[in-house]
Amino acid sequence: MGYVNSLEGNHLCQYESRTFPNNGRVRPGLVPLLLQHVTNTDNAPRQISLVCLGYLCEELVLVQEEGGNITDDIANNILTAVVQGMRDPEPNTKLEATRAFYHAVVLAKKNFKNQVERDVIMSVMNDACMFSAAPEVQIAAFECLVQIATEYYDAWTW
Repeated sequence: MGYVNSLEGNHLCQYESRTFPNNGRVRPGLVPLLLQHVTNTDNAPRQISLVCLGYLCEELVLVQEEGGNITDDIANNILTAVVQGMRDPEPNTKLEATRAFYHAVVLAKKNFKNQVERDVIMSVMNDACMFSAAPEVQIAAFECLVQIATEYYDAWTW
């Protein structure tokens, strides 16, 4: 993915993050719009949206750590978009989605408590780890596994 697309995603997220520093609310319609772009047939809007979701997750995690409440609806929509991007066969889209997932892990606490949802997430992670067409995707996926283990290892029953 090009520098320009990353810059565009960063600017969009920075603009949006100014709307929720005190209450953790994301502008209505933003996440559904980004989800819509992730399903776009053009690679550029998909990748820009995934970059934006990654930056948005970083900001939302900070809000959550400061005591803000991120709604389940927002967290679920973000996770849906990111997982959908991780299933994309296009390497750059898959890479940006996997990078975004790294930041979404902390927001997915309820999803990891649900075995069906956890199994879906881990299946997508497994596929990304084995995506030999792009070693960058594999590296990002293994970084996500470390993040998942750090956040949820104690909560899992083995």
